[in-house]
Amino acid sequence: MKGGDSLYRPDIDGLRAFAVLSVIVFHAFPDTLRGGFVGVDIFFVISGYLISSIIFQGLRDKSFSFSDFYARRIRRIFPALILVMSSLLLLGWFYLLPEEYEQLGKHTTAGAAFIENFVLRKESGYFDSELKLLLHLWSLAVEEQYYLLYPLLIWGAWRLKLNLLWVLAILFLCSLGINIARVHEHPEGTFYFPYTRFWELWAGAFFAYLKIFPGKIKIENPLVKNSCSGLGLVLLIVSILLIRKEFAFPGTWALLPVAGTCLMICAGESWINRKILSNRLVVYVGLISYPLYLWHWPLLTFGRIATDGALEFAPTAGILVLSFVLAALTWQLVEKPIRFGKKTKTKIICLVSLMVLLGVAGHYINKQDGIPFRFSEHLNKNTLPFDVYGSNPIEVYAKSDKGSLFGTALSSGVKASVLFIGDSNLEHYYPRVAELITKQADKTKGGIFIIGSGCFPAMVKYTNRFSHCNDLTAHAYEFIKNKPEIDSVVFTASLSQYFSKDMYLARTTLDGFEPSQAFRAQLLNKLAAEMKNISGMGKKTYLILNIPVGSELNPKKMLAKRSISGMTVYSADGIARAQLDKDYGETQKDLIRIAREVGAQIIDPKDILCNADFCPSRDSNGQPIYYDNYHLNPAFVRQQATFIDQIVQP
Repeated sequence: MKGGDSLYRPDIDGLRAFAVLSVIVFHAFPDTLRGGFVGVDIFFVISGYLISSIIFQGLRDKSFSFSDFYARRIRRIFPALILVMSSLLLLGWFYLLPEEYEQLGKHTTAGAAFIENFVLRKESGYFDSELKLLLHLWSLAVEEQYYLLYPLLIWGAWRLKLNLLWVLAILFLCSLGINIARVHEHPEGTFYFPYTRFWELWAGAFFAYLKIFPGKIKIENPLVKNSCSGLGLVLLIVSILLIRKEFAFPGTWALLPVAGTCLMICAGESWINRKILSNRLVVYVGLISYPLYLWHWPLLTFGRIATDGALEFAPTAGILVLSFVLAALTWQLVEKPIRFGKKTKTKIICLVSLMVLLGVAGHYINKQDGIPFRFSEHLNKNTLPFDVYGSNPIEVYAKSDKGSLFGTALSSGVKASVLFIGDSNLEHYYPRVAELITKQADKTKGGIFIIGSGCFPAMVKYTNRFSHCNDLTAHAYEFIKNKPEIDSVVFTASLSQYFSKDMYLARTTLDGFEPSQAFRAQLLNKLAAEMKNISGMGKKTYLILNIPVGSELNPKKMLAKRSISGMTVYSADGIARAQLDKDYGETQKDLIRIAREVGAQIIDPKDILCNADFCPSRDSNGQPIYYDNYHLNPAFVRQQATFIDQIVQP
């Protein structure tokens, strides 16, 4: 809205600069600016203000047109988005592994349809999705959903001669109330769903109404204006410094950046707005903020993929510089000519057609498993996600709105069954049990797998994000009590991550976590008590120790990602047993001790996966043993994880 548009305010672009820089610093250096993600909330308020200003001005002047409104939105949103998504699909063709490219295809379709927020809600939370190239499009989806509904609603209210200020107030309070009511019990949904976010846009719409229909409410006093902008800036700075991703957000915490943005907007020609936010350099960053937002995240994500998550300061800074360069070029060469150039129907038809083609292309890539034929024989389905689950689901286990629950039963010709309980480190043993039942059903016990993402296999208290584990473990133990055919129970998880080093999984999943030896001992005692309790029921108890873990084992490390000529497999090594002993040898000894104390049988996967000195990343045929840093390859498990056999074929 630059040029001759009377609604243009350079200080609004200054606010955009503040918002986008906050988000970028948070994404690049999250420990430096922990609340920088609230920049998205600032964007929401700005969008609500600007879009409402356009609509209200059109209604007031009797010039509002739906076709013109949506044509302007298409010219504003589509060009840079099409460029970024098509560039990612092209780069992904040469540089992404099949499962990575499959995921990119899925999210490209969601991005093109502006439903990325709904897709991400089904997958996981915002703060644990660093390798999703189009994660940041969730906020764009929320805005587009707003653009679809809001103009119709306001136009209808105008035609009915309703008081628009009251309409906005009711909408604002309803959305804010739902947000606050849901944020603790349904944090992911509240973060992503439009009806819990629209209040932020309606906050901006309120001040747009006051601008277009000022009536008796005017802020003319310079002291009041300067006070508003000063307080607003303080609230914004406090927001990015104080708010943390661990907070129940948006919730009431989002009121800080929203209120701060509203105060800055209503301050108008205050000193801060004129001298700081309207500075030419600051305004320019605001002008390129949209393509900058689009470019920075996928470039950072590509860097993390290439370095297996170990992106250091220097390359991160280089990526940010590249993001600014690409944003400036996108603004100058793509956005400006299309957005401010000659307005033709052909331009709109071409943009919409290209967006549809991108969506179709993404859908095809997703349905074709990431098009694995792009790579050599070494990158066949061995490195694709698990594809063997889902048969005969247990009725009490299903997808939960609190997280991923997985329950499945494998029947065999033997009456007795083995129950497996734990996290995804137990899940990867499923293929071996299925293989044994398929080939020797009359000699193999049935298998029941009760699995939850991030779930420690004992009755402990979990935080909101992992509260599904509370239900899962409770149901699992009831299942053990009430199913006499279960004669054995197997415990395992990514135990090294619960107990070793910084106790990562315990830190991120458990309530009351204290990084201390006392807490570690308490967690060990919990596991020992559960195993002892089940042994007391007359059931055999097994504890599967940790598999080797580390980036040295990841099949992605087997790739030399060269140029567009493709990828070549080189000889990846693995990890020395001495290194494993150093990393989690103490945990191994403690687990063996408590298992022996309660009479549980111990199974050590390293007996099969390692030799005396070394744990290789590939088997004797050169195929990957591992799926990623922390999980075994299902193809390897199916054929070679024979340490499982003693459990189901005693």
